[in-house]
Amino acid sequence: MRASLHPFAPAALLLAVACAPTIPAEGDSSKGSVAVESDLQTSEEESDADADADTDTDTDTDTDADTDADTDTDPPVALTWSGSRYFEFDAGCEDEVDESGDELEAGSEYHDACSECDHIFYVNVGPSSICDDWGGAPVSTEVIRGVQFVGGDRLVVVGFYPDDRGELVAYELAVGEVDQTTAPIEGEYTYRGAYDRYDFTAYGEFELVAER
Repeated sequence: MRASLHPFAPAALLLAVACAPTIPAEGDSSKGSVAVESDLQTSEEESDADADADTDTDTDTDTDADTDADTDTDPPVALTWSGSRYFEFDAGCEDEVDESGDELEAGSEYHDACSECDHIFYVNVGPSSICDDWGGAPVSTEVIRGVQFVGGDRLVVVGFYPDDRGELVAYELAVGEVDQTTAPIEGEYTYRGAYDRYDFTAYGEFELVAER
C-alpha cells in the first residue's frame, strides 16, 4: 500500500531556500579579472654603418611588437546555465524541474558575497510547483547560483540569502563533480533537504557553455 503524504503547507519556505543549509562561504579573498632619429652622416662609410644599425633597430622593434601580441589576453566570455534538478522525497513523491540562465557580470553584490565563486548565474526554474498529486510543493522560479571549482574536478554549488540586516550571505548548497573547468563544462551534484517536515534528496546536473 502506497504511503500517504500529508498535503504540503503553502506557508512553508520555498524549496530553493528551505532545502539549503546555512553554511557561510569560506574566505574573503577577492578575485579580479585582468581585464592588463639617426644622426646625419658626412661620409659614405658612416652612412652604411647607420643603415646596418637602422636595420637592427627595426628588427628589435618587431620583436617587441610580437612579444606584446603574445601576452595579450582575450576578455572572459560569459557562460549560460542549462540543467535540471530531480527531487526524490522519502515519503514517495518524485518530480523534476528544468533550469536555464545567464552568467552575471563581475562586480555584482553576489560576487561581493562570494569572492571565491568562479561563476555566478541568474537561473530561471520551472515549473513553479512539484508533486502536485501529493498536495504540491512550491518552487522558487528565480534563483542565483554560484559555482566554485575545487581541485580541478570537485564542484561546490553556492546559494544566497539575505540575513537579518538585508546583507547577502553565500552558503554551500551542494557538492559534486565537473568534467573540466573551461567551457563547455558538465557538472552534477546532490544534496539533502526538507520541505514541511518531509525529507528529500535532490540530484542536479547542468552544462555551462559560452554565449554566442
